[in-house]
Amino acid sequence: MKRTLLVSIIFLMMGTATIKVNAQTGDKSMFIPEIILVGNGEEIPDGDSVPSTKNNTHFGNVGLTHTQTEEFIIDNSGPATLVISDINFTGENGVEYALTEVPSFPVNIETGKSYSIHVIFTPKKGGTRSCSLNIINNDLDEGVYNVKLEAEATFTTVVECYAPDFSGVRVFP
Repeated sequence: MKRTLLVSIIFLMMGTATIKVNAQTGDKSMFIPEIILVGNGEEIPDGDSVPSTKNNTHFGNVGLTHTQTEEFIIDNSGPATLVISDINFTGENGVEYALTEVPSFPVNIETGKSYSIHVIFTPKKGGTRSCSLNIINNDLDEGVYNVKLEAEATFTTVVECYAPDFSGVRVFP
């Protein structure tokens, strides 16, 4: 008779893992989720501090009267359900970044599945504007998955000139 013992272990501040132990052989298997963040088809490592337009972490040049939205995919490549308990933005310019649709937390992502989020940047001042995107989850070694987001907030200038030969000239930077 084959007997299997399932043990759930709760790691404070990190998450939960389930260990399956075969009572006859002593073989053990651990089931933990594994979070992967993807932007524009590129994997973004946890702690990434170098924003890039290649993976959507750099939102480019955004006029002060405009917004820019980028999509990110949260994948679960582990053998257990990934639970997202919060997504937030921190740092000096964190208030300029937001989710376009705030989900009802927790968000459960089954093994091999993904969840899409859209982040909108709305500049309040000109210049380089950055923050940290934080995804709070139950991955044991990446319980707070964070990456740096950045954009260049630019001024949009319209200059109207009138000359004898022209009825009006508009110059756009």
